[in-house]
Amino acid sequence: MKFKVSLTVTQPPDIGKRKWQQCTKAGHLRQALVWQKDFLPRHFTPEAKTRYKNQPRKAKYLKNKERGGYRKVNGRRVFIKYGGKVDNVYSGDMETMLKAPGTIQAFPSRSVLKMTGPIYVTMRPYKSGQPNKAKEIIARTGDEEAALAEILRFETHRQYTAWKQPRTVTI
Repeated sequence: MKFKVSLTVTQPPDIGKRKWQQCTKAGHLRQALVWQKDFLPRHFTPEAKTRYKNQPRKAKYLKNKERGGYRKVNGRRVFIKYGGKVDNVYSGDMETMLKAPGTIQAFPSRSVLKMTGPIYVTMRPYKSGQPNKAKEIIARTGDEEAALAEILRFETHRQYTAWKQPRTVTI
């Protein structure tokens, strides 16, 4: 599953193209790291239902989750995590897999975070009415978008000012 962030920052006139690309690449890398560390865990909380406008689950599914305890799912015994209060979590396998460190590719124009998750996250729902789990996981609010833009701006500016600082060379 891929999560992609694309934002742009204007290049100052006193820096070369290659150096500016290095600065923006560092900013996009920082964005992906912050999203994975701070924003992804928010999708596995009870508030995620209203914050990210997740599709409502069916009554039968919710009733089964709310009973809690152990259930047999696909021939294996699983414990229902959080007592059924979190939309995206049944046994917690998806949460554990997605919170594991992923592969981050940073470019001057974007960053891509590749995460490993269960097959049902990316496949087309086999029953009508099932939620698009991948879309629910990578959803962002306006506040998160603004925070990611600020992280890009701040980190790019930090790299730029570090490059502009005078350096002393001893011979």
